[in-house]
Amino acid sequence: MKVHWFPTFIFLFFVWIVSLHSQDIYSPQAGDFLNINLDSIQRTAWQEYQNGNYESAAQNYLNYLQYNAKDGGNIYNLACCYGLLNQPELAAFFLTKAVENNFDDLDWVQADPDFDLVRTDPYFDSVLNTLISKRQQQQEDQGEIIWVNAPKLTLCRVMLPENYDPSQKYVLVLGLHGYGSNENNFLKLGDNFQEYDFIYATLQAPYPFLLGDNLGYSWFLWNQQDSAVEFISGKMTISYVLNAVQKLSEHYNPSQVYLLGFSQGCGLTYLTGLNNPDYFSGLICYGGWLDTNFVSDENLNQASDQLRIFIGHGTDDRSVEFENALQAEEFLTSHGFQVEFYDFEGAHQVPPEMVQETEKWIKR
Repeated sequence: MKVHWFPTFIFLFFVWIVSLHSQDIYSPQAGDFLNINLDSIQRTAWQEYQNGNYESAAQNYLNYLQYNAKDGGNIYNLACCYGLLNQPELAAFFLTKAVENNFDDLDWVQADPDFDLVRTDPYFDSVLNTLISKRQQQQEDQGEIIWVNAPKLTLCRVMLPENYDPSQKYVLVLGLHGYGSNENNFLKLGDNFQEYDFIYATLQAPYPFLLGDNLGYSWFLWNQQDSAVEFISGKMTISYVLNAVQKLSEHYNPSQVYLLGFSQGCGLTYLTGLNNPDYFSGLICYGGWLDTNFVSDENLNQASDQLRIFIGHGTDDRSVEFENALQAEEFLTSHGFQVEFYDFEGAHQVPPEMVQETEKWIKR
């Protein structure tokens, strides 16, 4: 007989909620929860997930969500952990809660390998189909969608060397963050440079979406009903990046320009740089992929004489498989590019050591 412990979990969850409301409001320790480092817990949860320690990841996500129960993105990550632990009822419960808290990428849920172990479970399948049906009804109720080109001003953050001298020329590195992040978070990558003797700037991706209580940003739009949306938005984003390069170059007159991207930003770095080599001295490609379908042979032949390329990738990356880096290196090398390849034992991340190796590579 199969034992279901899902109702027990709900009971314990209810007991925990009740305990929160019975707290002594006059206790000197009543505000201790304000000192908890949620960013650290979230990072630990993500790292444990990347390392395949799904029970530990789930525990850390639960700890985090006790203090941020409306974070749909991390509720979804918790659901993924239960999927990988082959717990269909818990995976379904937290997937439902994620959707209730603004997670809406159900197209990805249907393809996400984290749910492969539970996908055929009747209960999980029923819950997922119900969520999909509700979303379809909501979309129908909201009417037809037509996309309109609407230029806007977007911020770009710039970090200058400590003793910046505007009469001198500096190398410019323009960073493109990953899916769901933002330009401010990606600016922190610059803290890993050993000698901050160049200009480091970061752009914010143009397409916001809800990620729990916060906004995440994407470089592309996806639309299941209209596949052309991604292609058109991609072309517009490439123009946006090139406009930023022109603006920064006019303002700072750099000696060289390098485009640096992580994850989705890495994919955009490849497409932007390989198709527009005149703008750049080199490309820095962390934890991403190269879509060769959108790079012409003519542009590749021109770019191979102009661009240096640095590829860095974790061998244990579950978000973007390490094989993507190997394929990109093989493809680019076969087209005559000089490729510096850096791998490390780790997951979907940018370790300080890789940034420092990149810095040495830029200065060669």
